[in-house]
Order: sequence, then C-alpha cells, then structure tokens
Amino acid sequence: MSVYLAKNGICVFGVDVSETIRQSVNEGKSPFFEAGFEEALADAVFSGKLSAHSGLDEIPPADVYILTLGTALSQGAPYRENFEKVLASITGHAKSDALLILRSTVHVGFTRDFVDFKVNQSRPGNPISVAFCPERTLEGVALRELEKLPQIIGAIDGVAQNKAKRFFEQVGVATICVDTPEAAEVAKLLCNSVRDLEFAIANEAALICDRVGVSFSQVVEACSREYPRFKIMRPGPVGGPCLEKDPLILAESIYADEEPSLFRLGRQKNREYVYSSVSRFVNNRSLGKSGVTVGVAGLAFKGFPAT
Repeated sequence: MSVYLAKNGICVFGVDVSETIRQSVNEGKSPFFEAGFEEALADAVFSGKLSAHSGLDEIPPADVYILTLGTALSQGAPYRENFEKVLASITGHAKSDALLILRSTVHVGFTRDFVDFKVNQSRPGNPISVAFCPERTLEGVALRELEKLPQIIGAIDGVAQNKAKRFFEQVGVATICVDTPEAAEVAKLLCNSVRDLEFAIANEAALICDRVGVSFSQVVEACSREYPRFKIMRPGPVGGPCLEKDPLILAESIYADEEPSLFRLGRQKNREYVYSSVSRFVNNRSLGKSGVTVGVAGLAFKGFPAT
C-alpha cells in the first residue's frame, strides 16, 4: 500500500519496529518477494516520496494514518496490546481533521468499540475520523490488485466515509461504501472464512473417498464433466496467516461459545486433514506409529508464482 500510494504521488512516511525492514526500505530493497515491487519501491524511495521511520515522533503530523498491524489471536479475538500502543501514539500525534484507516483483520465491532473509542476518548471536540478499509490483495499481484480491486469502506460516520472515499479515489481506486464498520469487518472475514470452508469440504470429501476406497479425482471428474454446477477445491493442507485465524475471529465475534459454528468446524477439519490422512495410511498398512518417518517434500503459499 505504501509503495502504491507513493507511486501515485502521495508522500508516505512508513513506521515499523523492525530496524532490518526500515533499513531495507530506505535502501530501496524489498524485504520480501512481490512481482515488480522492488523497482517500484526504489523509485518511491529515491524520488523522496517514501521513507521508513522507527516512530511517529520522527515525522510531521499526517493527513491520513493507515494502520496495518498483524493480528495475533488471543482466545479467538485479535491480541490488543500492540493496538493499544500504536493508537496511543497516533492520538498524541494527529491533528484534528486527520483520518485513521484501519486495514488489519479484526473481530466484528473492533473498529467502533476499540479503535474509535481509544483515539477519541481523550480528544473531545477534536476528533479523528475513523474508517475500516480491509486489505484483500493476493501475494505476487498485490500492486496490480491495489489498483484493480474496489476498496470496501466502512466508516464510523459520514464525515469519515467521505474522507476515506476521496482518499482512495484520488489514487485511482474504486470504492464500495457500506453502512457501518461492522459490515466491512464481516465482509473481510467472510471472504477468507468461506474460502477456508470450501477447502474443508474438499478435504472431507477426499477422506470419505479414501474411507470407501474410491478415487477422489475420478469422482470429481465424473461430477464435473459437462456439468457446470459442480465446483470443488483440491484437497490438501490449509494454513497461512489468514485462513488459520479469520474463520475463528468471525465465529468468536458472533457466537462466542454459545452456539456451534460451521466456520469453526471447517477450521477443525482443515487442521486435522493431514494428520487424518497420514494416520489412515499408517493404520491401513499396520505400521507402528513409533516406527514411521514422515517426509515433507514441499509447501507453497498462495500467490503467482507461489511464494
């Protein structure tokens, strides 16, 4: 996002706790793989449009603050301690007409009940506008998708919505405004939760085929040939920073421990798939588990090419 904004003429000050990442960025070197990114990063840095810093005290007050903290889970909800520190820093740094955009994946209600409350409770009559605008890009094509994908905007009020809409549209991004931050939070979580559930269906179907001794590939081919209404993922291990947590965050946001959740069940199925497959293989061949060695030949994360 920082490089995309700088590429489109916005002056961007990045803040990160990692000295290694800051040094890499300020040298115009990418700390990760992304097609076309390093060239765009170098252009942004050496044109003076992008720089990396250790804290807000090193930069002037901004018109827009974009918060992209990673969200570790604590009892099904995002861990709040890192947010506490950053929001306190923004509260003391921002001017009154600033806009705070939250892009981190959070549970439903977090933008309103935590972020907006934290940044504005000590600023009566001097508010910061707050909007939730989720990140939805795919690794490997992120720069292209930042330009092509419409940006969902869920704001605290109409003022914040208009500010966020103008901000994204001035860099060529189409926008989809929903009525509340909660709607945008559900939209972000639902995209990944549905995808995780689709993998869970494939993994369950593969285990069923294995149990009854038929070929999953053959069944899928038979279902799909000249029949447009059957679509299923390929079975396999499902992980990564999004699918491992987003279904749990959505379920915790809505159900807590009161009701069963299909998304929780899907996550459980995907967690268990590899173990179930290997255990059945071992048991069917009467191999003692203590004498079995499992070799992992390779894992790929999503992206084009896979990272």
